[in-house]
Amino acid sequence: GRPTPLQTRLEAQREQAWGARAATVITVGEGVADALRAAYGWRHVEVVRNTFPLPEGGPVEPPAAAAGAVYAGRIAPFRELEAIAGASELVRPLRIVIAGPADDTYLGAFDAKAAEVVGPRPVDAVDALLRELGIALVTHSDKWLNHRLAMPNKLFHAVRAGVPVVGTDVQELRRVVEQYKLGALYKPGDAASLAAALHEVAQNYETYAANVRAAAPALSWEADAAVLRGIYERLADSSVFEPEQ
Repeated sequence: GRPTPLQTRLEAQREQAWGARAATVITVGEGVADALRAAYGWRHVEVVRNTFPLPEGGPVEPPAAAAGAVYAGRIAPFRELEAIAGASELVRPLRIVIAGPADDTYLGAFDAKAAEVVGPRPVDAVDALLRELGIALVTHSDKWLNHRLAMPNKLFHAVRAGVPVVGTDVQELRRVVEQYKLGALYKPGDAASLAAALHEVAQNYETYAANVRAAAPALSWEADAAVLRGIYERLADSSVFEPEQ
C-alpha cells in the first residue's frame, strides 16, 4: 500500500506510551524484544514463544533416517515455496511435500515441479507426516523486517515432532537453529542452496535428530508456560492490581 508516515509515527507514539505504562510487555521472540528495547528504551519486555507442548511422555524418538522433507503451512507468496519446488528436482529420491491451506490465486500459478502439494491437516497428522519423512522445512522470505524478526511456529512444530529442520538463513530463525544445532540453513531464494542443506541434514541425520531431542525441553510450551506463569505471579504479588483506596 501507499506509505503513511504520519499514521506510522502516531501509532509508534501510542505504542511507546502504552508500553511504558504497562507492568510488562510480552512478545513472541528475542528479535522482536530487542527491537522494542532499542526503539522505545523499554527494559520490561518478556519473551513467551508460540511453542508446542511436548508429546505425552516427553520428547519422541526420531525416525532412523530421512525419507524427505515437509513444508507445513500456508501456501502463499513469500514462503520460499519456489525455492522448495526448485530443490525438489535436485534432491531425488527424497520426497518433498508441501501441505497446508492455499491461496487459490497463488496456487493456480504455482509450479510445484517434483514436490507433492496436499491440503491442510490437523496438528497430529502433521506430526505423523513430519516423522514419516524426517525433515521439516521452516521457510520464509527475508523481504521485510517482520520476516527477519519472525520465529515461525513451524520451527517449534518440528521440535515437537522430533525432526531436524532445514531453515531459511534469516536473522531470528538462524539464531535458534544455530544455537541448538537443529539442522541446516540455506540462502533465501536459492534452490541449489536449499538442496545442499537438505543433503547435509539427510547425510548427518542421526546427529541433528539427537540435537533436536536434546533441545526439546527448552523449546517447548512447558518452558514458555513457566515464563508466563512467572510473569503473572510477579504481577499478582505487586501493587499493580491493588484497588484504589
